Amino acid sequence: MNTTLVTDEMLQTYRRDGVVKVPQIITPDEASRFRKIAMDLLEAMPRNPDRPFNQKVNVWRDDPVLKTLTQHPNVAAVAEKLAETRLRIWHDHILAKMPALDVPTAFHQDLRKVAL
Repeated sequence: MNTTLVTDEMLQTYRRDGVVKVPQIITPDEASRFRKIAMDLLEAMPRNPDRPFNQKVNVWRDDPVLKTLTQHPNVAAVAEKLAETRLRIWHDHILAKMPALDVPTAFHQDLRKVAL
């Protein structure tokens, strides 16, 4: 695990803004491979003109390559460093707003839907 990817400045930015860019958590080759598989999965999903997005939950169960992303040691290390606590995976998912659909996404708060 490489927690040195997160600098003190990044940690301060995350605490202040709730978001921070941490470059090079995964290699460019890994990113390309993960993206291709994710796009292939999205393309295979049925398109519903009444839904503003497509998603697939628990991708790691269906694809061994994406499982390596879900369980990537750098991703876990960075998440724990930013959260400043030990973490466990709740689930992974691919979520994509379909570009050709003109359906608005209803206002919502994700955290309210998560049983903590």
